[in-house]
Amino acid sequence: MSSLTNTPKTIYVHAGMSKTGTTSIQKMLTKNQQILSQKGILYPNAARKNGIGHHSLAAFIKQGKDSDEALKLQAEIEECEHSTVIVSTELLERMSRQKWQSLKTFFAPHHVKIIYYLRRQDDAIVSMYNELVKKHAVNQDFSTYIETSPRVDLLDYRATLSVIEDVVGFQNMSIGIFSKSSLKHGNIGNDFIARIQPECAELQAFSAPHDNSSLMPASAMLMARINRQVDFNIDHSKFYGPACKLAEVVNNQVKGMTTVRHDYFKTDQQRDVFLQKFAESNQFISDKYLQGQAVIQKPASEASHMLTEAEEREMLNVVLASVIEQFSKETGPRDGLAKVIGLLWQDELKHMTKE
Repeated sequence: MSSLTNTPKTIYVHAGMSKTGTTSIQKMLTKNQQILSQKGILYPNAARKNGIGHHSLAAFIKQGKDSDEALKLQAEIEECEHSTVIVSTELLERMSRQKWQSLKTFFAPHHVKIIYYLRRQDDAIVSMYNELVKKHAVNQDFSTYIETSPRVDLLDYRATLSVIEDVVGFQNMSIGIFSKSSLKHGNIGNDFIARIQPECAELQAFSAPHDNSSLMPASAMLMARINRQVDFNIDHSKFYGPACKLAEVVNNQVKGMTTVRHDYFKTDQQRDVFLQKFAESNQFISDKYLQGQAVIQKPASEASHMLTEAEEREMLNVVLASVIEQFSKETGPRDGLAKVIGLLWQDELKHMTKE
């Protein structure tokens, strides 16, 4: 693939991390393409796999896929009159040095800058777990997950940023913290655009509040138990929406029947032990990339009590009643309830995703 030959532009690559409002940023940029263009900024149409983010670019860099879309992206950048370009896809995260070098070469001779948001590790691991439980990809309880999941290693942000810096250089990195207290105007959209054109951050058009659609912790606990009882053999990458439907049912029922809002972490001590794994890495990031701003700005909130067995069984009964319209008889143990729900949903899910 030939490199671009027009007058060098500045290309801002928004590369993640996932679960830091990336979709909100992409929707904001898509909605405001015309305003951005008037200000000399291109948000390319090419390589947008989902209509808003440039995920085809990530597929090309990481796997050699979607080469036609990658070529179109190069052509669109080459032909535009804009001096600044924004490309956004969180699927570039967790790349090797070689892949980052391939990305830089892909955009040569243009000047590449990286925008990357971090999330405090306790919040990040909860978000990861939440997502996997919703699509039936995890059946462990949260405490087991944080002790055994290889994804925990991904939260050592120093390792990730060091690889990127080695390729693009420290001066070409813009690092932010995804928390309301750290974002400009408490808003991910305003904060993001300020890193490119500061005056735009004051425009309401670039406001993009993060939509937190996470499950309540109690709902995630119930979903994990349901997942343990059944083998959900579904292509989650292809049928993400349908796979999450049961989680929506569970969450709606939990919201409507209990005031219990336990934390994912059983105790403050468990949270503190988890965060201590990243203390040295976080201090390094604070000193080098954040001008002393802490990665974790506030103490963790106190954990409330975990669900009791009686509360969990009660919730499973209510969820089952919403799945089976005429459900009225007394049911068996918790795992029996979870298995009935899982089996019913497995059949429904396969029906929904049948082509």
